[in-house]
Amino acid sequence: MTVSPVSVLSPLVTRILGCNPGKFTLDGTNTYLVGRGRRKLLIDTGDGVPEYHSALLDYLHQNNVELSAILLTHWHPDHIGGVAQILDDLKPANIPIYKAPSTESTGPNALAPTLPNSTPLSPLATWVCQPIQDGQIFGQEEGVKLQGFYTPGHADDHFVFYLHDEDALFSGDNILGRGTAVFTDLKVYLSSLDRTVDLFGSKLKLIYPGHGPTTGSQGENQECSALEKINQYISHRLQREDEILTLMKERSIEGMGSTSKEIVEVIYKHYPSNIWYAAEMGINLHLKKLADDGKAYQKSNTWYLTEAYLSGKL
Repeated sequence: MTVSPVSVLSPLVTRILGCNPGKFTLDGTNTYLVGRGRRKLLIDTGDGVPEYHSALLDYLHQNNVELSAILLTHWHPDHIGGVAQILDDLKPANIPIYKAPSTESTGPNALAPTLPNSTPLSPLATWVCQPIQDGQIFGQEEGVKLQGFYTPGHADDHFVFYLHDEDALFSGDNILGRGTAVFTDLKVYLSSLDRTVDLFGSKLKLIYPGHGPTTGSQGENQECSALEKINQYISHRLQREDEILTLMKERSIEGMGSTSKEIVEVIYKHYPSNIWYAAEMGINLHLKKLADDGKAYQKSNTWYLTEAYLSGKL
């Protein structure tokens, strides 16, 4: 199914597709214009392809829309890569940019160091991101109430934004419209998913993801509710952890440890081998969480379960 570059999803939200489809970006990065009137907030900016800027500028001009601020969910290039061109195109406008500081990128506040090398950086000389505060509210000028919440795990600066007017969540890359998300720290990521459930629970009606279709009772994907989608993400990761622990227990009975490669070869044996490399990165993050939980430890390249876990003390 082909997704339109521009989709009016509700009276308050218009999606401008990043025009950068791919294995990890799905149909492309979803960027969103949010607001009731002429002035609107822009959430994320794609990765800077010309087709995206044409679609965005055409929409702004045809609908007499003015950007009031840019909110960035996290530092990854497919979400911030379009900032430079937007600033260049809209030079007369003093558009504030909001993004949480990141230690994963070389510049925690400036955009320039986190942009891909191919992106023109000249407009960024005087543009520095304003940090987002956990719980900060945006949208008063735009006639909406949009609240940012710190939810690291996919990236260390990741924020989601909750649109109170619709009980809808702009989930960035923590929750996707299809498939599962990647993460840099599983323990932190699961804590963020748990926090999302605690914050919004059953009142959450819709998820506007960073990639893929909207999810929920009013979404493009109505196979599950928004809350069920988040719980599926949590269950999937906990199920994978249980699979790893079961395998490691079986091998420990035989006096053997496990390498991440050996775990992948068992758990992913029914999957194409060309995904095993990416799967191993995920398994290593699961093993790191088990180590943080005191359930496993690494010796050389081999992982073992701890005595505390095997004896039932954990």
